[in-house]
Parts: sequence; C-alpha cells; structure tokens
Amino acid sequence: EAGIPTVATISVFEELYKPVSKNVFAIGGDHETATAALVSKVADKFPGKKWAIISQDDEYGELVRQGFDKVVKAKKLNVVSTQIYKKGQADFSSEILKVKNSGAEVLMAGGVIGENVAMAKELERLGYKIPMAVTYVSRVPALLALMGAAGENLYTVDFVAAEDTPRGQAFLARAKQYLSEDEMKRVNRYTFTGYNGAKSLFEAMRRCGKALTWDCTNQQMAGLNNFDTGVSTVSFSAGNHFASPPLVLMKSDIPGKTFKPA
Repeated sequence: EAGIPTVATISVFEELYKPVSKNVFAIGGDHETATAALVSKVADKFPGKKWAIISQDDEYGELVRQGFDKVVKAKKLNVVSTQIYKKGQADFSSEILKVKNSGAEVLMAGGVIGENVAMAKELERLGYKIPMAVTYVSRVPALLALMGAAGENLYTVDFVAAEDTPRGQAFLARAKQYLSEDEMKRVNRYTFTGYNGAKSLFEAMRRCGKALTWDCTNQQMAGLNNFDTGVSTVSFSAGNHFASPPLVLMKSDIPGKTFKPA
C-alpha cells in the first residue's frame, strides 16, 4: 500500500500479480504452471506410461492437481490412481500400495519434503522402482539426504540454474566469497531464487542513478527485459509483473545430493 518495491521469489501465487500492482513483482513459476511443465516433460521422457498422483488436501495440493489435470487432458495421459492425503500425514503405506496395485508406472508426488520422502521410501520398501516427479519446492539437498537410494528416480523442474552447471558453479564460487562454511552448507535453490530477485531489484535501483525513488525503481523493474541475473533471466512489463523463466527438467543425483539437468 505504501508503494515500496516488493519482489516475491519463494512461493508464487497468482494473487501477487493479478491484477497488476505497480510495486509488486513475482519471479518463478506458480505451482500450477510448474506442475504442468514438470508432468509434460516427464511424460515426454516416459511416453505411453500409466500415471498416479498423490496430492495434499490444501491450496497447494489443489494447484498441483490443476497443473496435472491440464497435461492429462492435453496429452491424454492414462491416469490409473488418484489420491488426496491429509496435510501433516506421515504414513503413506496405504497410498503407495494402491499405486502399485493400480499398475502405475510414473508417480506425481505432490508433497513438500517429508511427505515425498515417505512416498519414495515406501516405493523402495515395496521394490517398486518407478519414476517419481516432485515440484521444485522439494529441490533441496535435505530431501535427497533423507531419501538416500530411494530417490534415484526423482525428477523435478526449476527456473534457476542447477548447482552442477557452469552458471550454478559460478554462483556458488561467488557465494563462497561472502558466506561462512556453515552458511554454505545451507545453500539451496532458494538461495538462487532469492539472489535472482535481489539482483533484479538492485539493477532497477542502479538504473535510477542519483534519482533513486520507490516510483523510479518500480518503473525500472517493469522495464527489465531478458535481464540476466547469472542464475536466470528476468522479464517484466508495465502490464505484466510476473517473470516466468523457462523451466528445465532435472534428475536427482544421489551421491552429489543435488539435481542435474536431465
């Protein structure tokens, strides 16, 4: 309300940018869009497979289902199991058994962290090794550390560079100049998205020069076009304050506790 330049970089919802607010900007992919891109790319990688989805009984889960359903209709995917679980649930033995009994060959796991770990562990316990897709909210080292070998067939998408790429390595090298050893251990994709938003905001401020004001910064933010932050590209316009960089398919790398472009 005050007009302070604001950029959202963690969890993006449509209400942030529709309708356009002159000083609010969002970067990333909302959960529906990200899920749709993920399912579409995984479906292309594993064509003709039977699908299952397990999602949460809240707004996040609803957006995951909407993105999933969009691709199901567009690509005519064969969905043999659809389940919704209670937020906070820890035991997924029943759900995963139903997935196995349905003959599903790919699982869209719509949990956050602990839920997806539990699903992967249950698949491993049953000896049912099928590809498992998770949204980018799970693309953190902690997830893979908890999953261990159970996460070897894990796929996701993201709009910021993967750590094990030239751009990712360049960012980490810069981060090491400013962060302690303990802080570096906590670096994850949200470090990248936070930097992505901050770099964009600082660039808008820089372009204002000595005439730096909130209004000028907001105008310059709306003028960013294919601005390269080092970990992504960002574009806004006067009529669109949502930057949605391309989403890249990634696969888990268990030894490195990271994800690599697939």
